Amino acid sequence: MSKDLLRDPGTPAVALMAAARALLGEYIHWEPESIWLELEHHGVDLPEDNRAKIMAGVALRLVPSFYWDAIVFEKTAIAFDGQVPNPDILEEASPAKLAWAVEEAAWILRNAKDAAWEFQTEPAAYAGVIMCRAGFCVAPEQLAFAQSVLCRERCHPHLIEEVRERWAGVSKGHLEALSLQETSVDVQVARLATVELHVRERRARAQRDLARVA
Repeated sequence: MSKDLLRDPGTPAVALMAAARALLGEYIHWEPESIWLELEHHGVDLPEDNRAKIMAGVALRLVPSFYWDAIVFEKTAIAFDGQVPNPDILEEASPAKLAWAVEEAAWILRNAKDAAWEFQTEPAAYAGVIMCRAGFCVAPEQLAFAQSVLCRERCHPHLIEEVRERWAGVSKGHLEALSLQETSVDVQVARLATVELHVRERRARAQRDLARVA
């Protein structure tokens, strides 16, 4: 099962890392080429995007600058979403990608029993600007650490409170069938729902794949 997970480009980073450990043992301090070669010896030709996910996860564990460096924050989110990040350009991860990266990074650290970290100024500034450009006035739960930046960029106190109240009253178990109007509040709720559904889909896939690691 672990080999199948490693070959599948849809496998999330948290499951890829668990699958690699099941095959290789503790590989976290190995050189990348050693990891790829050893996996090849096990009959696994790793897709390029899965290599990017594993390397982002390894970097997170070794030096968790995801929590204080905006560029690492961005590139990790891009990799965890299944793309090979380009180190030479800014790529602007979407709010949904950032939200999932925040959840998956914490999951990877928990699985490894590594210390938890708080987000610092740079990732908060990055996430706040990205959310502002995407039209958010209330940060999704995973990106709440950037709410103060978002408020500075897009300050509508009354709308923020209305959106929070409306979102709190939404049945999170029926987001796909959510009935919304073309109002400023409901437009914001729709944006939050889109992020929540993305994270929920990725979380469910990660849970299924982790259960298959053997």
